[in-house]
Amino acid sequence: AEYMGNKLMILSALFNILQMANPQRGKFLRRIIVASCIILMILFFISYRLHLKLNTNDDSKLSIVFDKTPQLKPSNIDDASGSIEKQELQLPSSSENIEKLRVFVRNLNFRQRRMNENLFKDKPILLVAVVQVHNRIEYLQALIGSLNRTESTDNLLLIISHDFYSIEIFKFIQSIKFCRVIQIFYPYSIQLYPNEFPGSDPNDCPRDINYRVAMEQGCINAKSPDMYGHYREAKFTSIKHHWMWKL
Repeated sequence: AEYMGNKLMILSALFNILQMANPQRGKFLRRIIVASCIILMILFFISYRLHLKLNTNDDSKLSIVFDKTPQLKPSNIDDASGSIEKQELQLPSSSENIEKLRVFVRNLNFRQRRMNENLFKDKPILLVAVVQVHNRIEYLQALIGSLNRTESTDNLLLIISHDFYSIEIFKFIQSIKFCRVIQIFYPYSIQLYPNEFPGSDPNDCPRDINYRVAMEQGCINAKSPDMYGHYREAKFTSIKHHWMWKL
């Protein structure tokens, strides 16, 4: 589609040039261009339909793709009452112990436990929604409440991507029962690295320091201001890094 769009733009530019040179010939060429565009669109539509037909009629190919979806063991699945199995990861009581929190995050990301699988095991996943969460539980509650009032969430896989550990937020997410849920955690968040990169290192350059002064002081990122002459602010760059990581 992008290729065809570029071609149409080129043809349109040529037509404008020819029309200015010779109005009568420009009208004739305009008809030819319009007819060519219609033919191209028809051919594109036909080829697209054939592509869909060839890729949907072969059930064996589809079964191979879906068979690769990892199946969870029964011990990692909530029962219908919502209780948590003994093998469920224990939530840290606080975020003060950074090393324990890092271990928890590694285990959480490695397991990628799919909650409520048994409640919707007969429902195929047709939609995947990824939500980036920080520490504002009231906004998260509003979002989840809105999703809960939406129809056809039986086919939804909701992925919650954290960059801040809060036991209240994790317990709230564990209470969701209207769809499948997976929780992941950005492993390079400021909370996990509060005093070093990618968090805020004490030797980082201040945001608005002059480049020459930064070089004289020898702060860590003195040679790397942005295009506007500002230096990295961890609280903002972390949001961008988290967004890219979760994709």
